[in-house]
Amino acid sequence: MTAIYANQGAGEWWASGRDTRSNRFTPLTQLNRDNFQQLTLVAEWNLPCNDIPIADLPNKQFGPNEGTPIKVGSFLYTVTAASQVAKFDLRTLAPALNPDGQPIVYDPQLYRHFSVAQIGFLHRGLIYWQDQHGNNARVFLAQGNAKLVALDPDTLTPIKTFGVAGVVSFHTHSTPVGKPLRYGATSSPMVCNGVVIVGCAIPDVINETHPPKGNVQAFDAITGAPLWSFNTIPTHEEMLALGLNPEKEWAHHSNDSAGQANVWTLMSADEQLGLVYLPTGSANNDSFGGHRPGNNLFSQTLVAVEAATGKVRWFQQLIRHGIWDYDIPAAPNLVDLHIDGKTEKLVVQVTKQAFAYVFNRETGQPRWDLIDVPVPASSVPGERASLTQPIPLKPLPFDHQGVYPEPGFDLLGRPVAANVLDFTPALKAQSMRVLEQYCCGPLYTPPVVKTKDCLGTLQLPGYIGGASWAGAVVNEQTGQLFVSSVTDPFINAVEPTAADSRYDMFVVKPLFWRPKDPASTTFSKYPLPLFAPPWGRITAIDLLHGEHSWPQPRPVGRGPAAALAAEIGAEHVPDGDLGWNRRTHLLATPTLLIGGQEADREATGFLDLLTQHTVLYKLIPEEPQYRTLNAYDQLSGELVSSIPVPAHPQGALMSFEFEGRQFVAYPAGGFNLAAKVLVFGV
Repeated sequence: MTAIYANQGAGEWWASGRDTRSNRFTPLTQLNRDNFQQLTLVAEWNLPCNDIPIADLPNKQFGPNEGTPIKVGSFLYTVTAASQVAKFDLRTLAPALNPDGQPIVYDPQLYRHFSVAQIGFLHRGLIYWQDQHGNNARVFLAQGNAKLVALDPDTLTPIKTFGVAGVVSFHTHSTPVGKPLRYGATSSPMVCNGVVIVGCAIPDVINETHPPKGNVQAFDAITGAPLWSFNTIPTHEEMLALGLNPEKEWAHHSNDSAGQANVWTLMSADEQLGLVYLPTGSANNDSFGGHRPGNNLFSQTLVAVEAATGKVRWFQQLIRHGIWDYDIPAAPNLVDLHIDGKTEKLVVQVTKQAFAYVFNRETGQPRWDLIDVPVPASSVPGERASLTQPIPLKPLPFDHQGVYPEPGFDLLGRPVAANVLDFTPALKAQSMRVLEQYCCGPLYTPPVVKTKDCLGTLQLPGYIGGASWAGAVVNEQTGQLFVSSVTDPFINAVEPTAADSRYDMFVVKPLFWRPKDPASTTFSKYPLPLFAPPWGRITAIDLLHGEHSWPQPRPVGRGPAAALAAEIGAEHVPDGDLGWNRRTHLLATPTLLIGGQEADREATGFLDLLTQHTVLYKLIPEEPQYRTLNAYDQLSGELVSSIPVPAHPQGALMSFEFEGRQFVAYPAGGFNLAAKVLVFGV
């Protein structure tokens, strides 16, 4: 098969990660450190979801605008949180128009029919495909209600010869009557050698006896015919066929009733090898697994399957019997290292727990040793946590792992510095009083039953990472990987939910913003962090040697320096950026690393806690002088330049060329702010 995406052209961007390798790397060189400051806003496009009255929505909000635009020829395409697809004309820098002079938009009007549990409507992207002869072109959308749609790139109408009138369903009970959507799609499909592969999104807060299973499914890119389905929770027979012991993986046939383990995030594929790489999430529920004894394969596993058949080629389970909500959050990066005239094909998976796992992508063999390490045991009645977890010897972690009030040692016996905030003795003392309310320990310290003496386990990294769905980017010419991460702890506790003592996740607001000091009635007027900065960072990793490339991680954002100065005095606050605990989206060029940090997000309440579990949010932009798009030197991490931007990126950055000019674009807004696509040119 012809490698479609490898031949797309340097100025194109056909998939969320540009191509199936998911490296968010552009080979374009017009933009460099000498002219980055000249980037100017050339287009600010409003998206069609802005025209829908919020009062008409079952959820009363759209989610963040996370859809990465794709560029094909003279047009940019983007998806809204409501699974609408809009098209923009690069010749006019305006919406593309149909013969009647109206904007070309695909709108399935999902918002009229159902609500979405947990966070509401959101979507992360599209993928363009054409066959090896340049025919049968289509834009694929994994629609929010679990429908795969093939759209004509010219008209954005469903292609009638695909599936049934352009649509195939990958679930038969997507919208149960009287309930919010509990099974849908929030990320773009992957296409490999004429096969379209789709994952699914299942809300974490579902507490059901038989929740949906997170199967990955594949369809013919031309006809829509179903080709295969991969069970992320394998059957008894499938485990035996792989030479596995079912009692070790899912004891007492617990796989029959378990659910989730879904691929909600982005995937990657190697067109030449014909392999698709699936990063799976947790089995239900996220913090208690007493009802699913065993390792729980293929949850939290990187799985390589054949695109043509769905057959497992290899797999590596990164967390056994997960109870930390450490879903694999991002598309794996496919990297070719050229060593002594030979090419080594690697796949790199960054994770919420702040590891970068590196494997040979043909065989699944680790590039550096995976050490099977004993981890703390669980005290929760009925829980049978794994006694060990696999930890990579290299690269070193890229963010805080575990809580260390004093210097100590990690799970591999390596020295670890104290990481509790200690700018002054009084500040550390207050931090320690806060810690006394919680159970603390190294990475993989399990959740506990909430009591008045212990409100839960203080988990670091928290449930949003470490790394997030923003993932990592790679300079494919140098083998350098760059990953953004946040220091945002989480209180992980369980409570009995019924007379049979079943346990469910007890949701508490993340602890980055410190709760009230139990020893004081006045501390603190300001929201202060609990752990040492930087609270938002970029780390560079040399994939040849497995070492961090920069002397220190690069902080992103000024952080709460003003609040700290007001609390403890400016003389006690370190100079320079401290970093915000917000997701940073990265883009790599041959010479620059470009980054933009999201706006602050604040939870304002629940739409209906008992029935929909939908959290309501608002975005809080920084002051104009702190809304920037930044360029960093890839060798040193030095901030080369910054430009002001009208709005924070809420999704991934991309770059393209049109008529000899290089552009950078990203999605912005969502929730309470207008959803837009911003385009900058040099």
